[in-house]
Amino acid sequence: MTIHYNGQEYHDDRMFVLNLAKATVVTKPDQDGIIWTTIYHGNAPSEHIWCLVTYKNCVGYPISRVDHFAEKDNALNYMRGVEAEVPLISLNGRAPQIPMSISDFNSWKKSMEFKDYDFKQVFSKEANNPKELIAQSQGQFRGVR
Repeated sequence: MTIHYNGQEYHDDRMFVLNLAKATVVTKPDQDGIIWTTIYHGNAPSEHIWCLVTYKNCVGYPISRVDHFAEKDNALNYMRGVEAEVPLISLNGRAPQIPMSISDFNSWKKSMEFKDYDFKQVFSKEANNPKELIAQSQGQFRGVR
């Protein structure tokens, strides 16, 4: 299923998809004031943290936002609280005024046969331990919760 909206091709009705991943972050800005996060889709270092990555639900899945968490449960709880509020194309790019419960949202995703983010669609099959390097300014970085 492909949906065209505002000149973009989306994988389904959701404008964004969320993905929980392991990550490392250098919280001290570099000389240009940039904070670097490495998102691991394979093996992560033992000292990793967790992050919830918001990807634009279109070709290449560009990253829109990264939220960092010290504990996996905190990241999962945050994800459960916001995923059903994702803007929908069918709502002209707006979030639902009354979001579904997370269980109803997950049932809706399943009934519509929507797929979650799959890094294998972005990285080549030959990629060994695929990862993404994200640069954020100090103003964009939301800290580790």
